[in-house]
Amino acid sequence: MTKGKRAVIACLAAAGVIACLAAFIPRYQQINQKYPPPPVETYAIGEPLSYKGVEVTVQESLIAAWPDMPALFPDTTFTYNPVTNGEVGAEEQMKLVLVTVNLKNTGEESQSITLYTMVAKTLTWRNGLNLELFMDLNTTADHTPTIRPALAPGEEMTVILPYTAIKQQFPPGEWAAFKDLSFELQFDLYPVKKIFKLT
Repeated sequence: MTKGKRAVIACLAAAGVIACLAAFIPRYQQINQKYPPPPVETYAIGEPLSYKGVEVTVQESLIAAWPDMPALFPDTTFTYNPVTNGEVGAEEQMKLVLVTVNLKNTGEESQSITLYTMVAKTLTWRNGLNLELFMDLNTTADHTPTIRPALAPGEEMTVILPYTAIKQQFPPGEWAAFKDLSFELQFDLYPVKKIFKLT
């Protein structure tokens, strides 16, 4: 290929990039004007958040390592196990963020609330609800839990929301300081971002 052909190809490529940018930038600005960044509402432990007729209150958050779970919940039979599931090679490679949440229907009609949309987050990590562990921690002899509980008017319930973290998801320094990290529970992202500060 001659230098002249290379120059023509380079000019055509540059013109193509410029044309793409010219089309993209106005659309990007239009979308950002139509959907601006949401305002952020921050809630502390013990402070209620009202969501579609349900009052949600984080009562407690606990940072734990998987080997601590039998001692923390001596009456719980764990069917979930990260080692036998193949998620980690050793129990010490999994840690947990455990969030105790109270739900109360403050409305005059039955309400449902979706729990699996709540996400735990810190600096470089975010994760959704561990459903198997949720079932283990919230099952009792007379109650089978659901991730979308329905509450009658005036009814309330308390559930434990477990979020698991594994060593491979963190830089070494963050993993070593896991208990000292600042965690939050993201409840709703749009049109208003609602966050519970956990630590």
